[in-house]
Amino acid sequence: MLKLMAESPLLSQLTSRAELRPLVYVVCQSFHWLFMGYSLLPFCLLSWEKWVPVYQSVYFLGHVIFFGNLLLLPLHRRLLLPRKRRKVD
Repeated sequence: MLKLMAESPLLSQLTSRAELRPLVYVVCQSFHWLFMGYSLLPFCLLSWEKWVPVYQSVYFLGHVIFFGNLLLLPLHRRLLLPRKRRKVD
């Protein structure tokens, strides 16, 4: 992700603007708290009968988002990174 941000002119421009830093911070912290809590839930409840109903109550949304992101990552790279120009001899 850091490599993508460094290589993308659009993302690096957005993250370098001082007025957008608080918004970027809030988005990153929300992402962090959402997925850290979601992934640590089974370790806190420690039994199948306790944590599966919790995931079922949110329709395994974290799994859908995470695996969906893995499938869409090549598309994100294609959209955010500029195309490399080939040299013509």
